Amino acid sequence: MAPRAHLAVVTFLLATGMAQAAGVLDGKVYIVQVTIGDQAAEEHLLFAAGGFDALADHGLGFGSSIYTSVSAGGAVGFTAETESAKEGSRLWKGTVEGESLSGVMKWWRPGAKVIESSYTGKLAPPLFQRLGGAEAVATLAGNLVQRLAKHARKASPEVAAEVVAGVTAWLTRLGGGPDAGGAGTLREAAAALRLSDKDLAGAAAALADVLDSSQVAKLDAQEVLALLAREPAPAP
Repeated sequence: MAPRAHLAVVTFLLATGMAQAAGVLDGKVYIVQVTIGDQAAEEHLLFAAGGFDALADHGLGFGSSIYTSVSAGGAVGFTAETESAKEGSRLWKGTVEGESLSGVMKWWRPGAKVIESSYTGKLAPPLFQRLGGAEAVATLAGNLVQRLAKHARKASPEVAAEVVAGVTAWLTRLGGGPDAGGAGTLREAAAALRLSDKDLAGAAAALADVLDSSQVAKLDAQEVLALLAREPAPAP
């Protein structure tokens, strides 16, 4: 099928709601330039666990949403709508071909005209690489465990070292780096510290502080926190 033909099919299926279940783009992040008028801004579009996040939009109060997708002739089209209590809603539609992504975003704001913007971009390198690789990830993990261990009871050096190794493996896997096994969630990785639910609930804030103090790029830090937020809660 010719490129224009299969793009037309993708557009039609999305417009008519005949989309496949979400998940086709899971595990991918695209770095795009969103153009409104003569101005452009960088945005990172995250697809994970059937969900969609426009990470720069978090600063405006927009959260994550589900996305739907459809494949046709080697292209994948998607649609997702995010909402903000103060800034209205944004409808994202795009088409992925190979490592490239392009699309349109419409923004409805209370009492304002609808803004329509276009965006184009490419598949981002793995988050593990953007964080700086193995050494940088191990340093981040060590700094995070140091903060969490302040709330732990009788956290011996041996226990702390065990947890650092576990959190390093967790953060490596979260970022798409080499999978060395181990815990699937931060809660599991830090289990040896025997933290309370309240302490673990504050882990995201501690991680945000560590990422900021380590000068991790803002949108990469947002990606780490968005992936953490998607981790399953423990069974009751």
